[in-house]
Amino acid sequence: MHPKLRVRFQKARGVNFTSPGSVFIGGDVYFDELYPQNITIGANVYLSEGTRILAHFYQTDKSPHRQRAGRVIIEDDVFLGFNVVVAEPVTIGRGAVVGANTVVTRDVDPWTVVAGVPARKIKDRVVEE
Repeated sequence: MHPKLRVRFQKARGVNFTSPGSVFIGGDVYFDELYPQNITIGANVYLSEGTRILAHFYQTDKSPHRQRAGRVIIEDDVFLGFNVVVAEPVTIGRGAVVGANTVVTRDVDPWTVVAGVPARKIKDRVVEE
């Protein structure tokens, strides 16, 4: 499926896009099926192949296990690398880069590069004007 059709399909499912025409969604990208309306994608966002964005989570520290919903906000100018998993309610700040195979479980500061499991700050981005 063409990347622009993927955006239109996800928008129809309830995912929020601030500028759908500027978003790229690679192949095999998964958006939460239970709460797609809890996901917001900003402008100029690139979601690489295999990305998983979850908006519902299980609380395993309580018995019985309970499901809870949360919001995932991906701000403008963000790049998510190959096979990134967003597995908690988070905000990924403007201009952030998330490395391949990273699991995001906490907020990502704007203009930073994160990688690893769980995601850890690697460096700040320097953007030339």
